[in-house]
Amino acid sequence: MANITMKITQAYLDKAELNYDVFEEKELKNALVLHLSSESVSQINIIVAFEDDGSSCRMQTYRLISIPKEKREVMLKMCNDLNEKMYFVKFFISEIDDGSLYLTLNDDAVLQPENSGEEVMRCVGQIIGTIDMVYPTIMKVLYA
Repeated sequence: MANITMKITQAYLDKAELNYDVFEEKELKNALVLHLSSESVSQINIIVAFEDDGSSCRMQTYRLISIPKEKREVMLKMCNDLNEKMYFVKFFISEIDDGSLYLTLNDDAVLQPENSGEEVMRCVGQIIGTIDMVYPTIMKVLYA
């Protein structure tokens, strides 16, 4: 079922002429990565991972903003403060294999195959809008 929902979403993205790839990771067998930008950030990659039954998906930015290790604590506090204010999009710090830290935004969606493309794009729009809204706060915390 996830493949059907993913294929319908891909058709929607193709029609909208959006740039994406099928995400090639062992852990994520039903996933896309969208390549977007916003007013504040020139490159935003959002992974859309579909559940096996196709009934929902998780959207997560991928390596959005690099965080120096010495800023980890202050950025965690910022994430907690933002998570108290935001209803749908959530903030956290991701650490990758080499120890690098990145600010990550996450959103989830319940899907019906027939409208999966629209719902994914609505949530992606929420993520992008949230990035632009909080970008000044992020930069202030990072460079204070």
